[in-house]
Amino acid sequence: MFLILRNLSVSRIRCHRSLMLSPIRFQNNASSKGVQEKTDCGGESKKNSKGLVIGVYDALTDNPDVPTKFTKTGEKYNESIEGRLEELLKISGPLPKLGDARLFFGLDHEFNAIAVVGLGKQCAGYNDIEELEEEKEAIRIGSAIGSRRLQELHMRKILIDSFGHAESAAEGSALAVWVYQELKKADNRIFMPMLELYDSCDYTGWHIGLEKAAAQNLARQLMDTPANIMTPTSFAQNAVEILCKSGINVEVKVQGWAETQHMGAFLSVARGSCEPPIFLEISYYGTNYDERPVVLIGSGVTYDSGGLCLKQPYELVHMKGKMGGAAMVVATIRAIAHLQLPINLRGLIPLCENMPGCAAFKPGDIVTAMNGKNILIQNTDCESRLVVADSLIYSQNFWPRFIVDISVLTKDMRRTMGDAATGVFTNSDALWEQIRMAGVHTGDRLWRMPLWNYYTRQTTASSAVDILNVGEGPGGGACKAAAFLRQFVPCGEWMHLDTLGVMYSNGQDVPYLQAGMSGRPTRTLIEFISHMLCKTTNFWRYYSCGDPSSKVTKGLVLGVYKPLDKNAEQVKLTASGDKMNARTQGQLMNQIQISGLHMELGDVKLFYNLDQEFTTIAMVGLGSECLGYNENEDRDEGKEAIRVAAARGSRILQNLKIQRVYIESFGHSESAAEGAAMAVWVYQELKSKSKQLHVPELELYDCVDYSGWHIGLQKAAAQNLARQLMDTPANIMTPSTFAQNAVEILCKSGINVEIKVQGWAETQKMGGFLAIAKGSCESPIFLELSYYGTNYEERPIVLIGSGITFDSGGLCLKKPYDMKLMRGDMAGAACVIATTRAIAHLQLPINIRGLIPLCENMPGCLAFKPGDIVTAMNAKIFRLKIQIAKEDLLLPMHSIMPNTSGLDS
Repeated sequence: MFLILRNLSVSRIRCHRSLMLSPIRFQNNASSKGVQEKTDCGGESKKNSKGLVIGVYDALTDNPDVPTKFTKTGEKYNESIEGRLEELLKISGPLPKLGDARLFFGLDHEFNAIAVVGLGKQCAGYNDIEELEEEKEAIRIGSAIGSRRLQELHMRKILIDSFGHAESAAEGSALAVWVYQELKKADNRIFMPMLELYDSCDYTGWHIGLEKAAAQNLARQLMDTPANIMTPTSFAQNAVEILCKSGINVEVKVQGWAETQHMGAFLSVARGSCEPPIFLEISYYGTNYDERPVVLIGSGVTYDSGGLCLKQPYELVHMKGKMGGAAMVVATIRAIAHLQLPINLRGLIPLCENMPGCAAFKPGDIVTAMNGKNILIQNTDCESRLVVADSLIYSQNFWPRFIVDISVLTKDMRRTMGDAATGVFTNSDALWEQIRMAGVHTGDRLWRMPLWNYYTRQTTASSAVDILNVGEGPGGGACKAAAFLRQFVPCGEWMHLDTLGVMYSNGQDVPYLQAGMSGRPTRTLIEFISHMLCKTTNFWRYYSCGDPSSKVTKGLVLGVYKPLDKNAEQVKLTASGDKMNARTQGQLMNQIQISGLHMELGDVKLFYNLDQEFTTIAMVGLGSECLGYNENEDRDEGKEAIRVAAARGSRILQNLKIQRVYIESFGHSESAAEGAAMAVWVYQELKSKSKQLHVPELELYDCVDYSGWHIGLQKAAAQNLARQLMDTPANIMTPSTFAQNAVEILCKSGINVEIKVQGWAETQKMGGFLAIAKGSCESPIFLELSYYGTNYEERPIVLIGSGITFDSGGLCLKKPYDMKLMRGDMAGAACVIATTRAIAHLQLPINIRGLIPLCENMPGCLAFKPGDIVTAMNAKIFRLKIQIAKEDLLLPMHSIMPNTSGLDS
């Protein structure tokens, strides 16, 4: 696939999302045009030859009579050949240590060669000093050494012991046998064997390990490809080809687009090269489209000469790998898609070269970033931070959950920690803890570096410009680079990974990586993103996230009925309450009796530490047990009592900052979901994060009616969406903004939205609608929504929502206390948006058409006046006596005035 990108302003390449789990292949054959995935890996093998890798632990004593401690698989194999393996192992000398392997041949008819690898101590586990899960790392090393030794023997197929953790075994072996050899002749290439799991049923773990290894190998391949082949354009072509096959959307944006976005920092770096800059925007939707994405930013400097501040020759050799951040973002997103993780990701990759051409940016130049900040260029070799800065600003368009940028940035990281760990800078303790634990499990460790104001002052110490691209003072280059990037981070959580120290491997530092670009820390990124899902899914059991209950506080809402007899000695619990009482061996009922039996509808009593799982149990009064439909009140009082109880219990636990609230169904899970979800929601979009009210996760307890629970949550989400639209201040929620929000919200749910502007309304002769809009500087907009849940020819239900985003009363000005709430005068429009989205999410088989006229009613110089005459769309003429009856002009099915002589109405 070849794309002509030079002469386009914006080139978008979108792919249909048809996600499939495909087997892992190794990328080993690339043409000179770029990277291609192929399975014919070259080399020669012995036909049908098979090898086996099994493990042995260190001996606890020097006594030769003590039995050798194999892995479980090793023991079975040794027994199958009547102990000959153990016999030969003892004869051949001391047992292999961790990182060593011993080969044996012809022990049985199935395997040509057996590699017995040392795994170190059998009792290895988490080492808090080393920040490492040593057992998993030993498995990676053992499987790697054994696989590589058998690869050298040209074994066609290598079967690998799981060593008790198939995922780590897959990672070690798949990383070890891979080597960059795309530009070698086929007959000179190292043979690539097939890898299979032996004597274990943990195929899920094996598959995950292969996916992680394939991701890191893809990053290694992209980074190892010479820079004259892997240009910005070539990288974009490869990204499109690799990701679109996995159902991931890729947009390729070129120089003209970056200029319209005012990305002055990014474009300044590209000026010295003949290769045009490219900006990639990658979108993976693994869950609902309206879920906020995690944004991954990868620095994509495909070659860094240092610009006019030219690097030394020995440094230039490795500068083809300076686009490691971009490679890791592509590889990570592909792996996430293959693993079908339920998360939304947005990848941003600025691609360019830093060359000393005639137009190259110069020390002393001032460039303007996307947010308007002026940057003094002190050193053109500090370019990656400029490339990333504009991407950080651009990321705010996606309202991200958090932002992670990955950059091969500063030599200081290698000077500080060598190749042992990636440097992490973050403003979030939670993100650091998650990625730290991810590194513990993958063996690819990270270390947190300071992000202090001390370094910020050094990068902003100029009276002439906003920021310096290097900063003042000696040393601390990596910290000052992070402080520089912090100036461009939109509000929210952010993490910066400086990977220059781990960019390449000498083949000795990590036993399962051969010499070349390392692709680190790709596997840690994948593990980190999977940790984000521990709150809402059961992926933790595959990704070693541990027991979520150890860190997440849980609360439980249970119901209790009002006693019919005031002198009753016991209360009536719900079925779930009875189960919990039995689980606590009667302690729950005992506590209720001590605290007083009488509980009215909505009363809440809290009990602590009665159960190991739930830190707090909220018992909520449900009123009388026999509540049902009340024809006088025209209400199902039983369901309303459930909503009230779920709401009261959830809100009380929310005030205690409980992170996860479990709610029993109370006999009707839909009503319970509605009450709880609406109660914990509050409009706080404009509050700083530190002052926002905690919103807990809600889950159904002790019931299988997940369908009813889901429907209740959808209904509550719809009402909360309407509340949010109505609560947004009118200077933000203008007609234009409302229309933009409607498009963003509804199009993600497969609903068509047409935006029609003032000229269209004039051609339709909507005199009543246009009359109201005359007094405002905001242009009127008319929205037409279409949802097709059944055959297109079926007649739709039409929903019309009045959309006056602010109603001052016009010339008949409202009182100040009335105007406070007039931002909510577009409630009809908000309800139509929310209702239509909920119908689409519930996939109801009905056709809906929504009509929303949007405008403001303001007392401008052109405002309509009492006594004016306006003509509606049906040619009926209205005379206005009171201006504030503006809804009647928006919704012309209603008559607004009595008959008047000479007029239609």
